[in-house]
Amino acid sequence: MKVTFICCYNNTDELNSMLLPSFNILDKNICNIILINTYEKGYKSAAQAYNKTVKEQIDEIGDILIFCHQDIAFDDSTFLQNIISELTKEPKQILGFAGINGEGTVFSNLKYQESKNFITRNQITEKKQVLSLDECCIATSKDVYQQLLFDEYVCNHWHLYAVELCYNANSNGIPCYIMPDIIYHKKKNNNGGLFSDKHFLKSMWRLTRKYQKKSCQIFAPCYICSTNPIKAIAKILRTCIKNIFR
Repeated sequence: MKVTFICCYNNTDELNSMLLPSFNILDKNICNIILINTYEKGYKSAAQAYNKTVKEQIDEIGDILIFCHQDIAFDDSTFLQNIISELTKEPKQILGFAGINGEGTVFSNLKYQESKNFITRNQITEKKQVLSLDECCIATSKDVYQQLLFDEYVCNHWHLYAVELCYNANSNGIPCYIMPDIIYHKKKNNNGGLFSDKHFLKSMWRLTRKYQKKSCQIFAPCYICSTNPIKAIAKILRTCIKNIFR
């Protein structure tokens, strides 16, 4: 079973200080990594970058795909061994390390690298099914990815592509889970919280339109929005106004 990590990056400092040193501790006989410089390639979205890269390099990628951010790090290969074990037993699932359930509760064992503090309030001790996963690190089989693909129309910027993938998966009977392993996301908590920019909100609106008949709400790990058009517009407008005065 071979694994391919795929990372879109735009910050070489983060890439060189977090993901790449961590990747060096993994077994290169079963792992390879594909790095996508989004500035050089001129991609307009993560969905486009991932879909095109996988299509172009389909003969080089492994049986398992792990899409991860540049600011992901890990201490050992335990998380990878558990991903391989899970996807070998059941290829038709999507795994991640932060996600939200149908009650709106976010779960994650992610930590900041410097402080070792947990990023979210709620941790898990075993694999847990959720509605959607955060984009920072997700894994699935190549077959599931090729069946679903990232939606380049809905997610036409850098947000929500994993959330959309999860809703697509749920619609096709493919479950999504958070893994209980501890890995790192970001060096420290200095981002000031989520900023839902206009691109995020446009993708959220498109998500509500796509899944209006299948779900009453879209649960993203950082934002919950009704699929009712009036309620969705009202929430998105409130967020826009809040951003103006942020």
